[in-house]
Amino acid sequence: MLEFLQFFEGISSRLEPIVLVLPGLLFVLLGLFIWLAGLRYAKIIAGLLGVLAGGICGLFLIGRKLLPDTSIALFVGFIAMFLHKLVFILLAVLIVVAGVTFFLANGHIEGYDKVVLYINNSSTETISVSETTVILGRITDYLAERTKALYAQFSLLHWAAVIGLGFLAAILSTYFGSIVSALCCATLGTVFNFAGMILLLFYKGAEPVSRIGRRSFFFAAVFAVMIGIGTAVQLLLFLPRRIKSEPGTKKEPEHPKSKYVTKMPWLKQ
Repeated sequence: MLEFLQFFEGISSRLEPIVLVLPGLLFVLLGLFIWLAGLRYAKIIAGLLGVLAGGICGLFLIGRKLLPDTSIALFVGFIAMFLHKLVFILLAVLIVVAGVTFFLANGHIEGYDKVVLYINNSSTETISVSETTVILGRITDYLAERTKALYAQFSLLHWAAVIGLGFLAAILSTYFGSIVSALCCATLGTVFNFAGMILLLFYKGAEPVSRIGRRSFFFAAVFAVMIGIGTAVQLLLFLPRRIKSEPGTKKEPEHPKSKYVTKMPWLKQ
């Protein structure tokens, strides 16, 4: 995967600035929002994830048709807001499965040069926005094919690890929903922050991917610390409020005179 990203680091100077700056800023802002306040706005985030999932499903089922794809994405996002707890359970399972798959694959995706053979890495021609869209489409198709091939090569032990840990994530999400939701939001927010900063650094002409490759353990530790901080902040700020707002929460019995206090201030004395 590192070699795959380094290829884009090499052609980043040829990309249109809007391709790097606009998504970079959006990713950073969205990442900070999810990282710090994901637990508070769980329904909104679940809706956004539903829109994303619906759009992807629409592309695979219907093709690139704007109106049907948009309709499916909005419908799935609307349903996801009402089933936000289920959405976060599925998100936790997806994060665990993706992490285990990446670990078992040793982080290597070979053959990335086949994705964009028509791009000459030594050329100085600017890659337009439309060409970037074509590249991203080819990348998506290629990664889907590589993922299928990777799962086809998994042994029984590998499948047991993926399914077992995914099932464990589902159980923990069911019984510790708020904690797992905060952890998922912190993880998702950290990923967006890293992605946004990498795009902005590409625009500045830096080489963030190469630096990450040279100090992978350090950046992995930073990634883990950011997830821990984001989870702790969300639990401290929003978990008590969520517990109070949940139906069925026991309230302390009111004093018989309390309902008259506002009308009869002298009862306080």
